[in-house]
Formats: sequence, C-alpha cells, structure tokens
Amino acid sequence: MKIGNKIRLIVLICVFTPSIFVAQDAVKTNQDIEAIIQEYGGNEFSGSILVKSKDSIIHYSSYGYAQKEEGIKYTNNTYFSIGSIGKMVTSTIIMQLCEQNRIDLHKPLSQYLKNVPKDKQNITIHHLLTHTSGLPDFFTSGDDFKRVTKEEAYKQIMNLKLESSPGEKYAYSNSGYNLLAMIIEEVTDNDYLDHAINLFRQTGMTKSGFSGKTSWAKNEVARGYGFEKNGDNTPNSWPIPSWVIIGTGEVITSTADMLTWMDKLLSYQLVSKESLQSMFYKHIETGRPKNTFYGYGWKIRELEHNKTRIYHNGGGDFGQIATIRYYPHNDTKLIVLSNSYVSSPPKALLIAEKIEKNFILKGN
Repeated sequence: MKIGNKIRLIVLICVFTPSIFVAQDAVKTNQDIEAIIQEYGGNEFSGSILVKSKDSIIHYSSYGYAQKEEGIKYTNNTYFSIGSIGKMVTSTIIMQLCEQNRIDLHKPLSQYLKNVPKDKQNITIHHLLTHTSGLPDFFTSGDDFKRVTKEEAYKQIMNLKLESSPGEKYAYSNSGYNLLAMIIEEVTDNDYLDHAINLFRQTGMTKSGFSGKTSWAKNEVARGYGFEKNGDNTPNSWPIPSWVIIGTGEVITSTADMLTWMDKLLSYQLVSKESLQSMFYKHIETGRPKNTFYGYGWKIRELEHNKTRIYHNGGGDFGQIATIRYYPHNDTKLIVLSNSYVSSPPKALLIAEKIEKNFILKGN
C-alpha cells in the first residue's frame, strides 16, 4: 500500500449529525461542486464524491465506470480499497482498547509483545501511532499481496536497524502499524481482520471489509486502472491480506460506509471525546508538506486564516486513490474515492484540492 503517486481518492465533506440519516443510494448534486468536477475531471475521472456540511448533504454523486469492460457504472455503494486510510481504523481500535484500560499508550512494546530486542525496548504505542518509533518499513518490494506470515513479519521488523531514536523525529512507517495490529491481536486474543470487520458491522457499515474475508456481488466492486493489470483486478479477485499490509491499510469500503464511519467517529460513538482529541492532536511535525503534523492515524495541516484540515490519503498498486478530509472550523467533511490513476496529478486528487479551495474554504 503506497501513498502519493498511487492513491485512490475519496472526498467527503460533512458536518455530521448522528440524527441525520442519508439513504445509501441517495444522489444529490451541488451546481458549484459539479462545475469543479467537470472542469478538472472531465471524462477521465471515475469514482465517488461526497460533501456534507453541518447537518446537510451538499453533494453525493458518482462518475464514470467501476468496471469499464462490463459497462458497470461507479455508484455511491461501489466498494474498493482505500489504502493507508485504513490506519485510522487501527488507531481507533487502539484508542478503544486504551479506554478499556487494556492498553497504555506510553508503555513499551515489551509490555505486549515477546522477544523485543534491547534497541527497541523504549518504543511505545504512542511512538508507533505517530510514526516516531524510528522503524523503517520492513517490506519495500511493492507487492501488496506478497504472502508474509505474522511470525516472519515480526522477525523482520525486530531485526531492522532503527533510523532514529524513539520519539526523536517523524518518519512514516508501515512497520509501526503492523506492530499495532499485532498488539491488538495479543490484547484481544482475536484476529485483527475479524476484529475490524466486527467493528464495521457494529458501526453500521454494511459491507466494508477485506479481500478474501468479505464477499461482494460482481457489480458492487470497482476495478483499478492506471497501474499494474493483474487479472480481474477487483477486490473479489484479491487474496486475503498478509502481514505485509495488515494494520496499515487495504480496507475495502464505499462512500456510503465511510459516511457512516465518519459520522459515528465525530459524534464520539466510536471513541470518547478525549480519545478523538488525542487522535487529532498535533503530536509531531512531519516536515512535508509544511505546517503538517501527525496525530494518531490522521494528519493535521494548518491552512491559511487559522483553518485546519484533518485528513489522510491512501492508495495502492491497482490505480486506487483516496482522501478523507475534515474541516473543524465549519464542521465539514470531504471524501473522494477513485479507481483511476491515469494522469499526474490524478484527477481525483486535483478535484479534491479544488473543492477544498473553491468551495469549502471560500467564504467560510
């Protein structure tokens, strides 16, 4: 799972109110947002865009094809991978366990995992959540579905040479989130993927899950375009995730389900207010882009005029691009999901930036 030049974009703008119910198949278009999509996406954008502000759905529509060859159009209920945005699922589960007093964010790894070498015994869960552990990625070959067992992944991670002392600086590390998933399994005595799927169902996310663990009808999933062509190239054809990516991403979801997730998260139905504040807190500056910080599974970027974007991007090897953004100053969320990376920058990311600049921030 990669970020940057391989992203599947979701734009969701919402001020969420838990009492508001939006039918999952509802379609609503805003003229100004539609003009932005047509200007910057044209015929090349395929995916789904959701904008919600306060208690109102502003824009909720999909474009292009989920599967071009079969003529299956992308809808608000099309399922596809969101890559590293899945880190917010891992951080949410960690905070839930913290609230249950089953995890202490500032305890060392050796409190939860066995055979931690001496050079890594000062790494805490807080360090893993904030990418300040000093651990580099243990897996860099680029194959998101390479078969790596939990034992193999743990051994490789523990054999890594630290690039900095724990807590010293930010360095994005998927290895840290692999370890967080392992900690979740140790504490709950449950499979991470099963635990996450159970959380999705409790949250009301009807079919979100993981390839190989969840089934979708043929017309419910998207095919990725723009990168490697691997057979069918839909989530139904992908194997169950291995420890290359468990804990770090590859959640398969839709804009409809992500709306449910964000509404529940921001209304303190998934974690407490105090936990959410910790997730959104500017724990460490990332250095790039400027004025950007990392919380727990979320990035925080300071914008002009004392405005803030809380967000995460995600992507992978199959053309997917995703971004989820929340703007506290006007209680707005933005999500864009796309299955097509056919230009640079990708149309989905360009559309998200323009919606943010010309609609969300303009005059608000």
